[in-house]
Amino acid sequence: MADVVNGRMVAQTAGLYRVAAAVAFALQATGSRAFAVYRNGSSARVGAAIPATPSGISPRLSASGLIRLSVGDYLEIFVWQNSGGFARFI
Repeated sequence: MADVVNGRMVAQTAGLYRVAAAVAFALQATGSRAFAVYRNGSSARVGAAIPATPSGISPRLSASGLIRLSVGDYLEIFVWQNSGGFARFI
């Protein structure tokens, strides 16, 4: 299902898929963080957001949901932050 050239996953079989994603951020005292799963370029209603996490709490986001896909539909994960810190997928 992986399309590494375009950074997405493409459905080869139509059906209902359980989609899960997670991302971790560096501790920062400012800004916000968010991520969302997109289907065919628009929001698939799977995602999460948090305010800044200065210390003590792991700044990780995770979400999952069921998404119906047709053959050729694709999923992408978009991560956003406005704090200038580092993010990585886990």
